[in-house]
Amino acid sequence: EHPAAVPEHALTGQSFTGINVLLLWQAAKRYSLNSNRWLTGDDLRQAGGTVIPGQKPVTLVRYRPALSLMKVINLAQCEGLPDALQPGWPLPPQPAVNRGVISSLVTASGIPVVFREGTRPVYRPLHDRIELPTVNCGGSGESCIMYGDEMLRFLVQASGHPQRLNRYGLTVD
Repeated sequence: EHPAAVPEHALTGQSFTGINVLLLWQAAKRYSLNSNRWLTGDDLRQAGGTVIPGQKPVTLVRYRPALSLMKVINLAQCEGLPDALQPGWPLPPQPAVNRGVISSLVTASGIPVVFREGTRPVYRPLHDRIELPTVNCGGSGESCIMYGDEMLRFLVQASGHPQRLNRYGLTVD
């Protein structure tokens, strides 16, 4: 773990992106922080930690359909956290894709899913169907995670179809 490494969320291991990487590197250098792992205030409270008196969070940019700001705090600025969040400890394991739950959602939605070799993953609003390449998800590999992510994203898009919520913005990226 090195402060010049790409900053990441301390609980999920997800890397920060865009301007936030630069903002966090700048803060790590300015405050001589020896960790590249960061928490939100809610994460800190849920983990049972507190901010060391005098330490301040860094404001980041979070873009959803509208720009919003959020504050994060470096692990080096906290105390009372569990050992698992201390520098050098491995990140928690990624949750496995629960294909049964995803399959149940697809079945309940009634949205047709077509698997075709060599096709790109896509939701086709005109035909109201999801098209995916065939995937072997015997394990919990990256292709299975991508399958779950894509399938859930397309289910959200399909919910905007005129036969459902009739919200055009949901059906088109």
